Amino acid sequence: MYWVIIDDQIDIEAKRHATVAEAEASSVEVAATMLGKAPEQILAALASAPGHAAAEVIDGTAEISVTGVLLPAPKPLYTLLGVDYSDYETIGAQAKEADRDPNVRQIVLNVDSPGGRVDGLVELCRTLATLDTPMVARVHSMAASGGYIIASQADKIEAMQEMSRIGSMGVVTERYVSNYTVSITNTDSPNKRPDPKTEQGRSVIRGELDEVFDVVAGIVADGRGVSIGQVKSSFGSGGTMLPAAAKRLGMIDTIQGEQVRATISAMDIDSLRADHREVYNAVVSSAVASERGRVTRLLAAGKKHNAMGMAIKKIDDGAAADSEALFDFAIAGESLAAADERSKAAPLVGNLAPSTAIDDNAGPMAVMAAVLENAGIQ
Repeated sequence: MYWVIIDDQIDIEAKRHATVAEAEASSVEVAATMLGKAPEQILAALASAPGHAAAEVIDGTAEISVTGVLLPAPKPLYTLLGVDYSDYETIGAQAKEADRDPNVRQIVLNVDSPGGRVDGLVELCRTLATLDTPMVARVHSMAASGGYIIASQADKIEAMQEMSRIGSMGVVTERYVSNYTVSITNTDSPNKRPDPKTEQGRSVIRGELDEVFDVVAGIVADGRGVSIGQVKSSFGSGGTMLPAAAKRLGMIDTIQGEQVRATISAMDIDSLRADHREVYNAVVSSAVASERGRVTRLLAAGKKHNAMGMAIKKIDDGAAADSEALFDFAIAGESLAAADERSKAAPLVGNLAPSTAIDDNAGPMAVMAAVLENAGIQ
């Protein structure tokens, strides 16, 4: 049996698959004992109606899950055991239904899978490649092996996390080796049961895996618009990588957050106002409120310590109204004379009109209004 699955999951999933397959072929009582369930639970699971739920459609987007281990078809006993899995039949059926739905404008494949079985994968990918509806694959924590192969059929692959694992392109099989079992084939069919304990036997098995991988690499190459040679040489050689490296190699298209940062860094005030009016208004309101608060605190400190000149200079300089600034006022208040304060206050206003006079007895709000008006803040 061939698998397209990340290396640290092959042992677990191969053993689980063998156990479930044996349980399916056994009596209900034996299956219940093997899986640690009551016979009634086994019967209920096996009798569950076949079929699949339609993809969830939200605002014209059909959401399809590609999560957990990937299997050819629904497995009721996997569901009974609480195993996270997806199957190619259901994914394909949901995708075709979404493609036919006139209300669906986009299909999203939510991928979080270590991969799974080979059988059924090629057929699913062929189906996805024929869809007309735009399709995006969103990689969550992992798109490995079979999971990535499915994602490669989308028009765009986006990593949702900077630490997602992507890749693990390759085909693997496990063979049971026994010192007590002897397999003998006819003279003209030596490759029917290659012996994995010998180099010749391993060479035969590896050749079979190479054939399967050639097909898989071709599917990925078609999906990503690259050559088969590039897939084989540059797509990780069986290893996984982080999204940044995967993007450089052309395995994915975007990384969530990166696109937002790039957009923000390239955006000026005019484009923000034109393209995002609500955001612009919120930013302006927040900035005005913050500036009013700063000016009010500085003016109040200037009034309290008879240092209005210092207050207005700090306002003009953009100084923060923090504890350090307030300490400056306390020190200056003891040494500044009232006459000096009156003579310095008006010139330090900056660009205020010469006729604008600031009375030491004026309230902070009156002075603040003049300063804000001069700065163009309404």
